[in-house]
Amino acid sequence: FKADYVGGKTHGSGDFVLPCGLYDHWGSDFVMRLTMGEVVDYFVPREASFTLCDMLTSNNRHLWAPQEAGPFVQPQYFTQLDYVLGGSAADVPRAHALSNGC
Repeated sequence: FKADYVGGKTHGSGDFVLPCGLYDHWGSDFVMRLTMGEVVDYFVPREASFTLCDMLTSNNRHLWAPQEAGPFVQPQYFTQLDYVLGGSAADVPRAHALSNGC
């Protein structure tokens, strides 16, 4: 949930989320790697004025790429539920890979 990213949270399991504002000094100069099993995706802020916190707490402030070096593209964003953070519409990564011969 958005409040967990903004304010931070420690869970009973010992897992924790640090407040994303701690990383605002990075500005937009970073690449976020997200690994889910064998799938690896990379994300950067959509605009130079967006910070990590901006990107993590919205559903439309990121660009996506299948490789760290890009090229980064603006996916069709997932907008059906306003509380969902990040993501893209159904099959966006698969459709991008197929259209680029991957």
